[in-house]
Amino acid sequence: MQRLGSQLVIFGSLIVVLFAFQNCNKAFSPAEMNRLKHTSLSSTSLEPIRILPLGDSLTYGVGSSSCDNGGCAGYRLPLYQSLKDDGVNFTLVGTESTGPDSLPEKNHEGHSGWRIDQITAIANSVITQTNPDIILLHIGSNDVAQQLNLPTAPQRLGELVDLITTLAPDVHLVVALVVPVQGNVYGYDTLIQNYNSGIEPILAQKQAQGKKVYTVNMYSTINSSFTSQDYAYSDPAHLSNIGYEKMAMRWKNALFDNAIIVPRSE
Repeated sequence: MQRLGSQLVIFGSLIVVLFAFQNCNKAFSPAEMNRLKHTSLSSTSLEPIRILPLGDSLTYGVGSSSCDNGGCAGYRLPLYQSLKDDGVNFTLVGTESTGPDSLPEKNHEGHSGWRIDQITAIANSVITQTNPDIILLHIGSNDVAQQLNLPTAPQRLGELVDLITTLAPDVHLVVALVVPVQGNVYGYDTLIQNYNSGIEPILAQKQAQGKKVYTVNMYSTINSSFTSQDYAYSDPAHLSNIGYEKMAMRWKNALFDNAIIVPRSE
């Protein structure tokens, strides 16, 4: 009887080894890989999802209260906290690092005042260094503010998207329709609307080509009225904590709604 029990243990161990071997060689679909990645932060067995916040001062976080308390963070702080609360195993990546003590991961690629062409100039280097799985891109506001060849700004954005998806064809690139200018000061918000209208069909075309490109409407997320609390005090171009929290939730919803990150089954 004791001998039979030992044989059963050995047989059971062989089954476990064979099962593990088969699964190590299984080719998982992208959806399955995303599902595997979305695990509790307490898990140490899977690689974290690498998220690159990329763009201008709205990525850097100008206007948020954290700028006066250790470093600007903008939407990155509430996005980090919300994804962590949902048990997502992720890390923020980038060659820049700013943020308050309450933001454990401060890496990002937000550059205040930068235009599309400037982000394009560093894209190769940044993607090589950071190896992102997901890129959150908000860019174009400064092309409008500086009125740099506005008719071709959507085309420049399209070329940036092509560059990123060529450098990293497996990356999930989430592109924002940029936020409005409060109260249409100096008519800039009209120009923002024209820019957003120009990039929407370009992004749709990239999606139709099978690229992992997604559009998120940050413009409609923010209340641009003169009485809105979404903006920093006396700053019609940058957001308050309230506005950045709205941005964070819009990014997160885009990640979940497009199944870029698939929530775990409890």
